[in-house]
Amino acid sequence: MIYLKDEAIVLQTVQVGDKDLSITVYLKNLGKENIYIKGGQIIKNPFLPVVQEFNWFKAVLIKYKEKIFIKEIDKSYNLAVKISQNLDSYFTASKILENFDKYTTFPDKKIFNLMKKTFYFLPHAKNTDLFYTAFLVKYIYLQGIFPSFGRCIKCNTKIYQQNFGCFFIKNRGSLCKNCCKSKKTEFTYQDIVFISRLFKTKYSKLTNLKLNHKNLKFLNQKLNNYLKSNFL
Repeated sequence: MIYLKDEAIVLQTVQVGDKDLSITVYLKNLGKENIYIKGGQIIKNPFLPVVQEFNWFKAVLIKYKEKIFIKEIDKSYNLAVKISQNLDSYFTASKILENFDKYTTFPDKKIFNLMKKTFYFLPHAKNTDLFYTAFLVKYIYLQGIFPSFGRCIKCNTKIYQQNFGCFFIKNRGSLCKNCCKSKKTEFTYQDIVFISRLFKTKYSKLTNLKLNHKNLKFLNQKLNNYLKSNFL
C-alpha cells in the first residue's frame, strides 16, 4: 500500500450499482486513472460534491494492487456548477474533454495545468467558440505538433503576407509561393496570423481578439482535423 499526494481533474463520473461511483481522473503526476468510491452516491458522502466532471481537487490517495483510492481530499474547486450554469460553456467543456480523452495518453504536467486553467476560465468566456479555438491551439502546441507557420517547411524562407503560398494539413506547415504547387490553401495567411496570436494570448485576454463566427467554426474544424491527422 502506497500513499500519494496529487492533484486531479475529474473527466468522467459513472454510477456503479445503487450506492457506488467510479470516476476517471487526470492526475498531475500519474496521468489518467480510474478511482472507485464505495458509497459515492450517498448524499452524506463527503466526496460526492467534489467528484463531478470538470472539478479539480488535491487529495491524499492510496495505491493498492495497481488500483487508486481516495483517502482524503485536502482542497477542491467546484467548477462543474459554474460550467453547467451556461449551456454554451457546458457543451464547450464536453468537446474539450472529448479531445482530451482521445489524444492524451501519458502523464504531462503542462497539459494538466492547461486543463486546469481551461476549466477555470471557461465559465467567464464571452465567446465559447473563440475559447475552444484557443484551447485547441494551446493543446496542439503542448502535444509537440504545432505546425511551422513562420518559415517555409521546404526552403526555410521566412513567411510573410506577400510570399505566403499555402498551408495544407498533410504538410504540417506553411509553404512559400516558390515551393507551393497549388492555387488553393486550407489556411489563409490571416488564419495563421490569428492562430499564432491565439497561441500567445492568455485566456483572460481573449476578448481583445476579433474574428467572425463563421471563421471560428471553420478554424475549429480544421484544427480538429489537424489533431486527428497527427494521431492516426
